[in-house]
Amino acid sequence: MVLRIYDIGFRFTLRSFLSLTALIPIGVMSQSEYRSGFIVTSNHDTIHGYIKADVDWELAEEIFFKKDLQSETVFHYDPQELQSLDYGSGRHLRSFKVTGNGSTKHILAKRISSGKIDMYVRRYRNRVKADYILRDNSTNGYVYLHTPRKKQIKNNGKYYNKTEKGYIISIDSITNGFLRKSNISKISFSQRNIQKLIDSYNHQEAEKYPMNEYEPALERHYSFSAGLPINGPSYTYYRLAFYRETMKTERSLSISTINGVTYRHSGTYDIDDSQISKQHVLSIIPFGIKFQSKSGILKSYGYIGGGIALNWNTRPNELENDIKYPNFFGYPTINLGGGIKIDTGPMAILMEITPDFVSGIMINLGILY
Repeated sequence: MVLRIYDIGFRFTLRSFLSLTALIPIGVMSQSEYRSGFIVTSNHDTIHGYIKADVDWELAEEIFFKKDLQSETVFHYDPQELQSLDYGSGRHLRSFKVTGNGSTKHILAKRISSGKIDMYVRRYRNRVKADYILRDNSTNGYVYLHTPRKKQIKNNGKYYNKTEKGYIISIDSITNGFLRKSNISKISFSQRNIQKLIDSYNHQEAEKYPMNEYEPALERHYSFSAGLPINGPSYTYYRLAFYRETMKTERSLSISTINGVTYRHSGTYDIDDSQISKQHVLSIIPFGIKFQSKSGILKSYGYIGGGIALNWNTRPNELENDIKYPNFFGYPTINLGGGIKIDTGPMAILMEITPDFVSGIMINLGILY
């Protein structure tokens, strides 16, 4: 029996990788990260310290604050107890008293652009569409733009759904009739369109009220993994993957976008154990979505991404009547997988399974940093 050095070498490398990751000390990685900043209370007191970096919809309801990062004492503030809060990164939230769904309450909204009129966003946990607040810095007045609702109306015996347009009146009011003066009668309820309109208005007094647009924080991670089939075939078969993950941490800690590449290799042998062919598949994934559980040292996750696969074959021992190699072709592909992420402090260990059209199911081990 001829020894397959390449096959044994790869399996030894994977086992070594397993052993090394097992030696990484697992530390408790707090999901409640606190960032430096300050709060301004409703009594006009400014207090510097550390604010819990929650996502937007959580901050809209309450915040947690520490005067010292190492302290175990955590202060809780409701929106009505605050005027505003600022993170060192430039993230700014202000408290507003708003009326919606028949009730009045205080909320914290995040500023996304500034000028003569500042624009704020109020996000929700289980709702895609957000609400917006426009605040005039010259008067301190503001209007609350809640997501338009549809009302059923009756006309000539037939019922129709009509979308409320009250937000257009509110925008025109806070901009001193800018919509009417600009002959704008329609504007869709979206952050992009409303912000574009407010920017046009703010340009008129940009010298007195400097304009600025807030860039939300992005968190990027990179992962590398290697895998083998659960029920290994009689020939060499393995998978390598590299992904980049981008998460808008102010929007969600559960959803991120991914892109990357995967490589699958297989080698077949004849009865004398001499390698007669190799197959290579390189998948390029320009876009995908990843979902993960939010808290805990152990997090479950899953992802799916689309792209193109490039397949080529080589034959070291080509026979005279064989088809000439290499043989190259491409096709669309979908890459998906799921597993467990173990937070270990600066890095995380990944254990996941991925489906494969040749070997069935592959088990993969990797790191994310």
